[in-house]
Amino acid sequence: MSDQPIVSKRSYCKICTNQCGVVIDVAGDEIVKVKGDFKHPLSKGYTCPKGRALGQSHRHPNAITRPLIRKNGQLVPISWSECLDDLAARLRKVVDTYGPKRGRYLFRQRPRHGRFRIPHGRHLYKSLGNPPKFSPLTIDGTAKVLVASLVGGFPGLSPKTDNDNVDMLLYVGVNPMVSHGHNTGMFNSGSTYPRCRKRGEVWTIDPLLTETAKYSTRHIAPYPGKDYAILAWLTREILDGGPIDLAQPVCGIEELLAAIPPERPRRGRNRHGRDMSSSANITQWLAWVLTILTGMMNRKGGVWFHPGFLTRFDSFELPIMDNPFSPGAPTMPEVSGIIGDWPCAALTGRNRGRQYPRVRQFRR
Repeated sequence: MSDQPIVSKRSYCKICTNQCGVVIDVAGDEIVKVKGDFKHPLSKGYTCPKGRALGQSHRHPNAITRPLIRKNGQLVPISWSECLDDLAARLRKVVDTYGPKRGRYLFRQRPRHGRFRIPHGRHLYKSLGNPPKFSPLTIDGTAKVLVASLVGGFPGLSPKTDNDNVDMLLYVGVNPMVSHGHNTGMFNSGSTYPRCRKRGEVWTIDPLLTETAKYSTRHIAPYPGKDYAILAWLTREILDGGPIDLAQPVCGIEELLAAIPPERPRRGRNRHGRDMSSSANITQWLAWVLTILTGMMNRKGGVWFHPGFLTRFDSFELPIMDNPFSPGAPTMPEVSGIIGDWPCAALTGRNRGRQYPRVRQFRR
């Protein structure tokens, strides 16, 4: 522990899109403690376990704080100049041998985790002539992008819950009391849930009795991966007896009735999957269907689409996509991509693309 005085500094957590306010106690260059900022106007002191562990990650004994290179079988520290020169030489050799588009470019995470890394990475990607691109998009959250494309015509449609006015809140397989609920934007779940329960109902569909389920007015525990059946049953009940309150022009009601017979919900096929579940696409689609049938799509008290900061959804024409799927990678052409991204599973393929350099596996 440093003998320097402890100073508290206000900052924010950069792990997810909620960006909760934190107060960091610092002694010199050492983080002593991370806690929630009760003066933050949105999170109001709330932090998830990951946010509170930021200090532990910062002082982790195995943290890599400077570039390393292997020399004579040992990893030794080097300067950033030497590291970048070595990387440039290796990249130049690959480009000269196979061409700029013969390599593979892997984007790890979405822009929220690095405001500098993403623009610089895109600049490098373009400078190489837009080579084959891989990303976690086809592993984590694909169903959300796919359904937004097929139903809304634009993959960037990501609806947020109107927590201030909702009177019937239904969660499927998420635990926002701990993890914010991915993209729901629940900054302070500890105070949000009591307000929602006071206005109406909070239901959780999850095989486990999670922290969110404990706070809910009703918990339904399906078999893992079978939550689509519950949503299909709810959809059929609304189609048969209401209440149907369409807020936008809707087509395909007859096809929907045929797809969900009253005697048994039919399981849909899954091409890519969300959160590694084989029924993810049909679950996400039914969630949109329920929201549309009840008139809560992009409406007060339901879910809404943020107009955006840089590109306003309410003042420009959305680039409609008739088909979000794109051709497969040369290494695995039978596995299609989505919105130009290829699944990471096709990064090495089955060694079919001999014209592409093999990806070597480095071990420490």
